[in-house]
Amino acid sequence: MSERDLRLADLDTRLRSMGRLLVAYSGGVDSAFLAVRARRMLGRDSVLAITGVSPSLSDAERTSASELARRHD
Repeated sequence: MSERDLRLADLDTRLRSMGRLLVAYSGGVDSAFLAVRARRMLGRDSVLAITGVSPSLSDAERTSASELARRHD
């Protein structure tokens, strides 16, 4: 098993141990990866990804984050 596979298996174990999860989702690579991985591990009813809206978040970034979230359910 590769280092990458070991790290993903560890992440999956940690996610499953949480049962339910709230992800602070910015639409960036890190939070998008975590939100999608958590959704796959825990299921739709156990993961909620949220984005805070403030003047620091442009409309384009907000739209992009929303579209990415929709594509991954």
